[in-house]
This record gives sequence, structure tokens and C-alpha cells, in this order.
Amino acid sequence: MPYEKFSNKIADFKLIGQNQLQIESLNQQKTFKFDKIFRTSSKQHHIFDELKPLVQSSMEGYNVCILSYGQTGSGKTYTMVGDDKNPGLYFTSVDEVYRKIKES
Repeated sequence: MPYEKFSNKIADFKLIGQNQLQIESLNQQKTFKFDKIFRTSSKQHHIFDELKPLVQSSMEGYNVCILSYGQTGSGKTYTMVGDDKNPGLYFTSVDEVYRKIKES
């Protein structure tokens, strides 16, 4: 898979494959590996579909942490909170918990 490249005044970011991010700054390069990296084109419902099994795991007693990380203005708050038309992970996760409770 080709990488996506994002640039700003301080660093270049390259998304390598599905779960690695390479950062180059001041002639230094570091690569970070994550369980999952979502592309900038990802929609709220696609992200939640990927994370839905974690909600189920939390209801089964497992510890779960969902982290939104990125630069200022990159969409972290929107991902977690969303808006009226596209609720974020906070609200869709709580809705899923109540749906599962009602289901059982």
C-alpha cells in the first residue's frame, strides 16, 4: 500500500501500511507502530464499526482504552465528541452499551 504524506512547518508524516507512522523532523526519522491508524478520510461510523468489539469487551469485564492522538486541529475532539449529525465515539459507545443492556 502506498503511504500518505502529511507536512507542516516542523515535520513530515508518512502513513506506512495499515499501522505505522513515520515522522521526519530536523533530519531525524522515527517510526511508530499502532494497533490501528485511521486515515483522514475516515468517517465517524466507520471508526465506530472498527471499535464496536471493544465496547463488547468492556462489558465482558476487560479493560479498554480508546485514544485519539494527533496535532492541534487534527480532529481529535471531533472524533471523540462529534456533532449533532455525526456523534463521536463517546456517544456512540454509550448508546451501544445501552443497546447491549436492553438486548440482554
